[in-house]
Amino acid sequence: MKMAEAAIEWVPAWWSDGEAPRGSVRVAQKKPGWSIWQACWLDVGRPLFWQSARKPSENERVLQMLLDFHAMVVRDGIDPQTLHGEMLKVEEYRQHIVEDIPGAVQ
Repeated sequence: MKMAEAAIEWVPAWWSDGEAPRGSVRVAQKKPGWSIWQACWLDVGRPLFWQSARKPSENERVLQMLLDFHAMVVRDGIDPQTLHGEMLKVEEYRQHIVEDIPGAVQ
């Protein structure tokens, strides 16, 4: 799926409330009516600059996606291999990871 069509849902490893297990993550197709708060939720195609009047470029959106990946691993304690496996569902992720990583676009 394209980045603009994807939503990442995750629960930080330190989170103490909710039904989903701590440290869980999934990438799913956006659906109409999804609440903004389902554990934690991040629209990987969201605007990079909240205050900006312009639409972010493709490169800015990809950079933000990779920064968000880093934050989920380092800050939120999400397992990097689990997150990587879920992020492989996103076309732009597969295109921008190092070529010798399984799942990368060759």
